[in-house]
Amino acid sequence: MALSASSSARQLLHVLQPLTGLNPHEAESLRTDALRQARLVRADDFPALAEFAQNLIESFLSTAWKRMEKELLDDFSRHLRPALKQLSAAGGVVRSDEDAERAPPHSVALAVPQSLSAVEWFRLLETAQVPERLGNSVDAVVRRNQTAPTVMAVMFEVLLEADSAQAFAWMNDFLVEHRGRLDQDVVRDLLRAWRRPRTLPREIRNWLFEWCGSEDLRQQWPAVAEETDAVLRRQLLEFWLPSLRDSRSSWLRRLAKIAEKPQRTEAELLDWLQRAIGELGEAANAFIGFSRLLGGEKKGRSEMVGTDPGWSGEAIFHELKRMESLFAPIILFADVLLAAPDGAYQLALALLGFPGPELAAWRQKLLRHTTGMVRQAVLDDLKADRQPIETIRTYSVGDRQLYRYLISQLDLVSRTFGSLRQRDKVVEQLALHFASLREAQLLPRELTARYRKLVLTLHEDSLRRLLDQERFEKTGDFVVRRDLLTAAAAARRYVQRRRALHTSVEEMIGSRYDFEKSVRQRRLQFARNLLHFEPRRFA
Repeated sequence: MALSASSSARQLLHVLQPLTGLNPHEAESLRTDALRQARLVRADDFPALAEFAQNLIESFLSTAWKRMEKELLDDFSRHLRPALKQLSAAGGVVRSDEDAERAPPHSVALAVPQSLSAVEWFRLLETAQVPERLGNSVDAVVRRNQTAPTVMAVMFEVLLEADSAQAFAWMNDFLVEHRGRLDQDVVRDLLRAWRRPRTLPREIRNWLFEWCGSEDLRQQWPAVAEETDAVLRRQLLEFWLPSLRDSRSSWLRRLAKIAEKPQRTEAELLDWLQRAIGELGEAANAFIGFSRLLGGEKKGRSEMVGTDPGWSGEAIFHELKRMESLFAPIILFADVLLAAPDGAYQLALALLGFPGPELAAWRQKLLRHTTGMVRQAVLDDLKADRQPIETIRTYSVGDRQLYRYLISQLDLVSRTFGSLRQRDKVVEQLALHFASLREAQLLPRELTARYRKLVLTLHEDSLRRLLDQERFEKTGDFVVRRDLLTAAAAARRYVQRRRALHTSVEEMIGSRYDFEKSVRQRRLQFARNLLHFEPRRFA
C-alpha cells in the first residue's frame, strides 16, 4: 500500500521510519518535521499511514518488556481474584467476583475489574497478601505508565494532522476492536494526541465519558485517568467558551479569559477554582443564615422575613443566583481542584458554607475558648497550691511526648512554673493540642448544623415562603436546588470521617476517595449534558 502512496506520503513515511526503533527520544526529535510533512499529504494517502501506525502498535506490544509486563499483571490478578471471592463470602465487599465478571468489559486492560469502594479495595489488597516483589513490580509498571513516553503519541498526532476525520474514525475502530484488551500505554498516548484538536467527534467524547466514569481505571492506571480528565477539560472550555463571554457573572467572565488564552495552564485554572470555592462558600454561608427567617411556622410571611420582605427576598434570590453561577463551573473543572493538596477538603467545606476565612475564624474562637479553659485550670492549681502536673496530663490527652516535654519545662525542685513566661508557654502549647482534639469533636457538629439549615432553606416549600412567585419560578431550573444538597451530603460524610477519633486510617482515606468519586460522577453528568446537548447557561 505504501508503494501506491503519493510522493508526499512516501516522504512522510521516510521521516517516520525511525519510530520503528521504538525510541521515544528519537520520536521527539522528529515530531516537528513529521507534523509539517503530514500537512502536505492527500486524503487518499491516509490508508498507508494507518497501516504504518497499525504495524507500529503491533511491534510495540510484541516487545519483550511489554510481554513481561502483561505476565506481571496476570500474576497480580491471580492473587486478587481468590481474595475477592474470600471477602465476598465474608461480607467484606458489596459485590462478589461473579458480579464483577458479569460487569461490562472495561476499555483498558485492568489487573482486575472489581468495581469496589476505596475501603474495599484496601481490604482486597491486604487480604490478597501479594508478594512484596510482585507488588513492587506492579507499582513500577504503574509508575512507568505515568512517566515514560513512547513513540505512539507522535504517530497519533501525525495521523490527526494528515486527516483528522479519517484519523478519528480509525482510532474509534481500533478502540472498539480491542475493547477489553487495550494497552494502557497506547490509550494514554491516544489521549495525549487528543489534547491537540479543539473539538472531538461525538464517538470520541463517548470514550472520554466511559474512561472518566471508571473508578477501576482511576485506581489502577491513574495516568490514563489524568489524561482523560485533561482532554475532557479542554473540550469543556472550548465548547462552553461562547456562552461564557457575555455572562452576567463576573466569575464566569474571568473563566472565559482563562479559556481564551492559547497557552492556558492548570495553575491559572486552579487559582480561579480556589477563589471561586471561597466565593461559593460565602454565598452558601449567607444562604444558611436565611434559615433564621423560617423560625416561626405560625407567623405570616411579612412577619417572617422582617419589616421589608421585598428587600429580604431580593437578597435571598441574589445569593441563590451567586451559588448557581459558581456551582456547575466548579464541579465541571473539579478534577484540577481534587488533584491539589487538600483540594477535596476545601471543596467539601465550601459546599457546607464553611470557606477558609470562616473556618479560620471558627478555629480562632475555639482556640481562645480552649486557652481560657487551660489558663483557668492552671490558676486554680496555683490558688490551691497544687503542682500543675495533673493539669498538664489532663490537657495533653494521652500524648506522652508532649506531656514529658511540658513536664520538663517545670522547675526541677518545686515542680511548678519558674516564671509567668514559662507558664504562658505551657498554657499556649496545651491549648493548641487540646483545641485540635476538640476540633475533631466539634467541627462535625458545626457542619451538621449548617447542613441541616442548608437543607431547610433550599427546600421547595421554604423557597416558596422566602421568595415571591416571580422569583421562585426563575429558580425552577437552577441546578443548585437539586445537586448542591446531594453534593453537600457527600461533603458532610467526608468531613465527619476525616478526623474521627475512632476511625481507621483506611476508612479516613477511603472517605476522601468516596467524596472525590461523588464529585467526579456529578462532573461527568454535567459534562454529558453540556457536550451532548445544547450548551446551557449556568448563570
